[in-house]
Amino acid sequence: MYLTSRAIGQSQLTKDFIFSVYQDGKMLPHGPVVLSPDRIMPSLKREVVFRRPEIFKIATLRDIKKLFPVDHNPFYGGFGNRETDSIAYRAVGMPLENIYIVNPKGAISHYNGDDIKSYAIINSGVKEAFPLIASKIKQKIIGKLDKEHADHKKIDEEGDIFAQQQGVKVVC
Repeated sequence: MYLTSRAIGQSQLTKDFIFSVYQDGKMLPHGPVVLSPDRIMPSLKREVVFRRPEIFKIATLRDIKKLFPVDHNPFYGGFGNRETDSIAYRAVGMPLENIYIVNPKGAISHYNGDDIKSYAIINSGVKEAFPLIASKIKQKIIGKLDKEHADHKKIDEEGDIFAQQQGVKVVC
């Protein structure tokens, strides 16, 4: 997912830019681009005059986070080109070691300026930096389903006992 505080009217220019970025013959992966619903002037004012694009980004990331269970943070890492991006990422609890800033020359560093890297170096450690969460989510879902099943089974058993006490024959 790509998040920008640019106005919706700048969507094509923004997409063209994102999907034209290359480093060492590799390009950024395709994904949804989330833009500000504001018109160009309010967006420019927020980003250029007030220099506070993180206000929109934090609100948007928080809204996205609300779509997930309370005990699950869907954000494992992020790339930005300004300090304001790292502010937004930290505000939603993104792990600090997975926040990267890309400078105008394309060099990548952690949000604090250390460990200049390239996409190729990050890609080689992607499994460690961005662990697969599908199995964790699956385990949580199965655990919840097992608990719900056990609860339903208990309710069914209690219902059967109650029915038998009332003289009703239970047929399953």
